[in-house]
Amino acid sequence: MIRRVLLLSIAMAATLAAVAAAEPDRLTVRGEAWQKVLERGAFQFSEANADVLYALSQFGGKCQIHMVYDPAKWHQITFKFVKDGKEFIEIVGHKNSVFRTDKNVLYFAHFGTSMQGCTVTAYDLDSGEKLWETKLNAIPPASHSGYSNYVTMGLGRLGGTEEEGEGVVSITGRESYGDYIEILDRTTGKVLAHRVYPQR
Repeated sequence: MIRRVLLLSIAMAATLAAVAAAEPDRLTVRGEAWQKVLERGAFQFSEANADVLYALSQFGGKCQIHMVYDPAKWHQITFKFVKDGKEFIEIVGHKNSVFRTDKNVLYFAHFGTSMQGCTVTAYDLDSGEKLWETKLNAIPPASHSGYSNYVTMGLGRLGGTEEEGEGVVSITGRESYGDYIEILDRTTGKVLAHRVYPQR
């Protein structure tokens, strides 16, 4: 009797595992849908959205941002996120830094304007905890001397595919050697979709 119950339990577990394997997980389904969106669309880049002034105009976090500029370090700005008089997040960026907020979570793009690539981090603006960090695929690495790199950031959802509570961070990158769009899951930072566009 015990052996029969054990065999049934094993068979049931195997069946459940097979069903789970047959049904794509939510990130896979959403990633495939977003990749189709990228493949259909043309690349667009808004220079007006690629600087800190635009990022500040979109900021909705429940805290203050103090920006520190040191002439001895003319190429950078330090962003200090302050609540109740206490600084709880500090990020070094520059005048072209971009960031967005949703549900008191900060999404910040880290990149150099004269080098390749970009990394996105998410922070809880209640606790200051870093939630995730994702190095983007961006464009393939290449050797270079002079270089230009700017990004814009957006938050969105894909109607008909994403459920309540789901959403993405989108990064649109314009680099000297090519353009790209990368879509990240807002909760985990996982890359859902990515497309590189030819050099201009």
